[in-house]
Amino acid sequence: MPTREQFHRYLRHHQVALGACVLHVVQLLAAPQCLYEALDSSGIPTRDAKRRGAGWLPDLTDMGWSNRLGWYEGVHLLLAVNPIGVITSVSFSPASPNNQSPAETCFALCRHPHPGLARVGAPARGPYVVDKGFEGQVHQGTWGRVYGAQVLCPPQRQSRSPWPKRLQRWVAGVR
Repeated sequence: MPTREQFHRYLRHHQVALGACVLHVVQLLAAPQCLYEALDSSGIPTRDAKRRGAGWLPDLTDMGWSNRLGWYEGVHLLLAVNPIGVITSVSFSPASPNNQSPAETCFALCRHPHPGLARVGAPARGPYVVDKGFEGQVHQGTWGRVYGAQVLCPPQRQSRSPWPKRLQRWVAGVR
């Protein structure tokens, strides 16, 4: 077994090959053929938020709020998972942004991969089902127009309709 430093060095050196391997396994599992994908995020603490100093990842982490953790210093993990449990997309961001910013980055990199960055996954064939952390008509409209990502979210509290029309049509089509 390599030491931790060697492991991290190997991981950085073979990052592109590891990403290609993971994407190939996702293709073999026929993950992109599912009707929908669930998209959600979670806070990943990297150190105690009450400590002073910059920490060991000062360029990648910052302070953020999580309902599960409270205030934490770390990163925000965003995952897209299909109904059989295969992770189809993954993205990290600093802890402070809300869910919309990492989701937009993930949609952008899925639709238009950047040669200098690792691939985050492939675009979903169907809609992304999300929780209220991703709500917002403006964001959802932009994601659909620019990245082709259809996002189904519960209605906002002040909404008069119990479910948006597009969600009603999608549920009727699945049955």
